[in-house]
Amino acid sequence: MPKHLPLSFTSCPFVETSATASATSAVTVTTIAAFAFRLNSIVAVGIVVVTAADAVALFSFSVGLKADLHSIASSRRF
Repeated sequence: MPKHLPLSFTSCPFVETSATASATSAVTVTTIAAFAFRLNSIVAVGIVVVTAADAVALFSFSVGLKADLHSIASSRRF
């Protein structure tokens, strides 16, 4: 059993994908927000709030996951 994880484990593609998805969500939020203010629709504003919360949660998760993976990879107690 290895004493530490290989360095390639720290560059997990899932983390990169999560960050990209988070950025895409931010663009979506901005676009929907522009329409929401034009239409002055409660439904559109609700979609903006939910999507923004999703983007923040996804970004926080990806940052936390990257930190966890880095911590695990640098730990030699395995």
